[in-house]
Amino acid sequence: MPQAPQAPPTAAPVAAVVRPSNFYEGYYIEGGHQNRILLSLKSELPNEVDWAFSRLISLSFEWNEFSLNMIPGLLNELLSFAQPFFEWWATLEPKAIDELMDDDVLNMNETHNLERVLQVFHILRNLSFLDQNISILTEHSGFRKMLQQGLSMPSSTQLNELRIYCLDTLECLSIHITLRSKFDVYLRELHKLLHTSDKALILGSLRALTRLAANEHNEKILSDIDPDIIERISQLLLIQDDELIGATLDYLYQFSSFHGDAAVQIAKSFPGNIVSVLVRFLSWGSPKSVPAPVTVDPAQQILHEPYRALHWLQSNFESNPQAYIYEADLFKLYQTKFAAHGPMLRSADLVTVSRVGFPKMETSFVQGPEGMPPVQVIRGIAKKHWMDFSGAEDRILCRWIGCQTVVATEADLFKHAVQEHISPGMGLYTCQWLSCRRFTTPTHDRQQVIKHLKTHFPLTPSVKPFSNRPRWFDVRPNVLELPNRDLAGIPLTAVFVLRNLSRQKRNQKLFLPYEESLARIMGEFPKMSAFIVDILTYLRVG
Repeated sequence: MPQAPQAPPTAAPVAAVVRPSNFYEGYYIEGGHQNRILLSLKSELPNEVDWAFSRLISLSFEWNEFSLNMIPGLLNELLSFAQPFFEWWATLEPKAIDELMDDDVLNMNETHNLERVLQVFHILRNLSFLDQNISILTEHSGFRKMLQQGLSMPSSTQLNELRIYCLDTLECLSIHITLRSKFDVYLRELHKLLHTSDKALILGSLRALTRLAANEHNEKILSDIDPDIIERISQLLLIQDDELIGATLDYLYQFSSFHGDAAVQIAKSFPGNIVSVLVRFLSWGSPKSVPAPVTVDPAQQILHEPYRALHWLQSNFESNPQAYIYEADLFKLYQTKFAAHGPMLRSADLVTVSRVGFPKMETSFVQGPEGMPPVQVIRGIAKKHWMDFSGAEDRILCRWIGCQTVVATEADLFKHAVQEHISPGMGLYTCQWLSCRRFTTPTHDRQQVIKHLKTHFPLTPSVKPFSNRPRWFDVRPNVLELPNRDLAGIPLTAVFVLRNLSRQKRNQKLFLPYEESLARIMGEFPKMSAFIVDILTYLRVG
């Protein structure tokens, strides 16, 4: 695709970039071809190059107005650091790759600077979340080739980090990518990832495939439904995991919306009756129809290390630059959770996986108890809600320093903290939650400390200005909404898929055993009635 002519290096739009008001390093994007970061990357001086990469990682993460066009030539310069690695990898025979995987992959850092390649794709992954960079990355042939190579890397600790960066990037770019044939490299690699046991890779491939299907130029290729993929889809719908089910239903909705007989092919390839599975999801999350309890954690159902640990970390922890957790405590929680479920990671490996899930985290040391040596901590992450995994059911453990109280709910935990740790009459108050440093100097204002304590109890989701997820990612709840709110999530997507299937005459016999169930659901959930009426109408007319 031809690119629009680039503005001259001294053109006003490049030099007059608006600096981010909340980020002091914004001026580093000025200067065009004489840009400070660009010159440092070209200098071949190790200290200068390290500095440039450090600044770019910060800028790409913190500032949502950063465009690659602000620094002409930046994309090509970044890719020049990754090109030697990919050129070397392309020369390897399959046998040589197998032998390489048997050795310590970290040796590649010394011989082929894999760490620098990871930094390049970390930066580009961050920038791909911004709309202004999508067309730039999509139209760059060299980057597309490296992206394909990165997706096809074999499974190993550090190469998986590269694969995840590539998959995150592809999720953002996929709606603008036109497939060449059903043997397209992107399609082949996404289908492979769909069959892995890594939840993160499965979710990424589902979302990328769904967005590829949203591009009308890909409909002809994707409407030739692969029965093996539909069988895998049926397996994912059996896992009691809202996020997986939601992404899988989104995939089915997009593919069943194709013209022609795609909806027929889906129903035909689905093991058993797909309608019976979808009808079950219409009352998902409602107390009127509660699914059978799951005795095995979803992470243990489909994931192996290090993916299991990554899923566990991302599900239970969140980024928090003000917080830190002792490495020993993190490893103890991990051991308690998975001790009875197969091989486990070492503590150092768990920290490495943590860096994949939380790129901004850091490790450092803090002074231990008197007479004890410093202890290592992980800064930048905090537990969403601390759980005690020692019993049959999850219980919440108080994280006030020195307190081992266990309670049943977060409401009980807040009540406990206020009554026991910030009780009236103490005189001076401070916060010792997860080694919080908000009140380094104790205060007499008890209400101020109580108000601050509420920040450690994220009972409602917060909107963050710079999300690590693509802007298009739908975070709607995957359950039925309250009666006075709109229908959303898993039930809504399921009824849309059913409606698409019911439009095809050859699928209508699949609905016959469930017409009574659909009528009952229509009465129990009035906001779903309009969609179910459409389905029943198609069945009658058909």
